[in-house]
Amino acid sequence: MLAKTEYDRQGLRIIGGIVATVLDRLVAAAQPGVTTGELDRLAGDSLRELGAEATPRKEYGFPGRLYISVNDEVVHGIPGRRVLAPGDLVKFDLTADRRGYVADATRMALLSPADPEAARLADGARDICHAAVRSARAGTRLEDLGRFIEAAARERGFAVFREFCGHGVGRHTHEEPEVPNYPDARNRTVLRKGMVIAIEPILAAGTPISKRQADGWTMVTTDGGLAAHYEETVIIGRDGAEIVTVPAE
Repeated sequence: MLAKTEYDRQGLRIIGGIVATVLDRLVAAAQPGVTTGELDRLAGDSLRELGAEATPRKEYGFPGRLYISVNDEVVHGIPGRRVLAPGDLVKFDLTADRRGYVADATRMALLSPADPEAARLADGARDICHAAVRSARAGTRLEDLGRFIEAAARERGFAVFREFCGHGVGRHTHEEPEVPNYPDARNRTVLRKGMVIAIEPILAAGTPISKRQADGWTMVTTDGGLAAHYEETVIIGRDGAEIVTVPAE
């Protein structure tokens, strides 16, 4: 999407604020003994309260309101009977729509007692995401943005999953362009003022290769290692990028 008007920007800020608020509630509610299905219902109730609708079910037929991926689950985890346990690293990936505007973000909850390496991985994904946002502006080449993300991950001793990437967003969950987390020389896109994209580093503590589970959705690491995921929806500006997935004041 290209946000051309202040009306567009305001619509994106509102849905972005809703997504961020619901994610904050989910992170606070993630405790040992809680099931991922209970957290999915909390997300649904919160979205209805705030006047928004989850898009994964509507657009893709996903059997949940959001993706909840735990530990070695990389993306697209299905909420259900899984009971959270101490030390779990939980990724909440929520995309929602309000009046035709869509925002997408991911947050993580690391349940106590936290493993230091899991904490370092989660902190790395968050910090790299925000550093990438700070480097994104009109004129930035997506090849260079991907190079920045992959180099930052390597500096911390982690790797990016090359099969998953960020993307355009704003009217639908996935739009053009793709926003790789590595330097893809085939991607010649240059960011323009008003472009709406989701920047989302997805990091592996071990081997950055995944496989699909029998449920047809959940992707897990092939080596059983931890994966971390952090994501923001931003509007590209001439001098920087505005994060819209922040709670409304």
